[in-house]
Amino acid sequence: MIIAGTVLVSGKKKGHGGAASSLTGLAMIASSLACDGITGGLQDRAKKAAASTGKKAKPYDLMFWTNWCAAFFFFFFFVISLLACVLGMPWWHALRV
Repeated sequence: MIIAGTVLVSGKKKGHGGAASSLTGLAMIASSLACDGITGGLQDRAKKAAASTGKKAKPYDLMFWTNWCAAFFFFFFFVISLLACVLGMPWWHALRV
């Protein structure tokens, strides 16, 4: 509800941005919420898996694996972007190589 209120208030302000920046902002908020939902679900699954083996997943364990996965995806997209720059093509074309 807080985010919805923020979107409603900031969407009505008149500023330098236009409709494109408002849509970009809304897309970023939606993607942030989606990523938070995915991360929360995966962490709940990890807690249940640890509990089934008689261990308790501590917050630092969850943060370590979350950051490790983020680093993995960053590295993947970094390599794709680098490949796209070297080959002089858009990044989505580099995925086909």
